[in-house]
Order: sequence, then C-alpha cells, then structure tokens
Amino acid sequence: MKYDPAQISYEDLLDVYFHNIDPTRDDGQFCDQGMQYRPVIFYEGESQKSLAEAYEQRLIDEDKVSPILVQIVPEIYH
Repeated sequence: MKYDPAQISYEDLLDVYFHNIDPTRDDGQFCDQGMQYRPVIFYEGESQKSLAEAYEQRLIDEDKVSPILVQIVPEIYH
C-alpha cells in the first residue's frame, strides 16, 4: 500500500487507524495474536512523527485510551 497525501491527510489516516485498532494491546489485534500483529505507526519525517505523537497524547489527555502501546517507528522500506 502506498500513502498518497493528495488523497488523505496524515491526520485523517491516523484517525481511521485508531478507530480500527485496539491501541492498548501490543501483542496482537482482536482474534489475531502474536507480535506480528502488534499495532505500529510508520512515519516519514519529523512532521509525521510529531503528528502521530500528538494524536496519541490527545487520546490520553481526553481519557479515551490509556495506556497506548502503539509503536511509532520511522519507515524503512521492508
């Protein structure tokens, strides 16, 4: 999958992502168990990293989710 900022903003992408995962689990998602299913946010550049960190902090500040166990890591083509 390739991210196209002309189609959706990174903030909107984060919103969709967090509405479709359980950010309090780092050992899988729903019926899929194991580290290969852990939630991860990939970013390119400091701007996207800051947006992802701010989004997580906003969820914590609004008492919507805590603790958040989603990793935020730089995108290295894999």
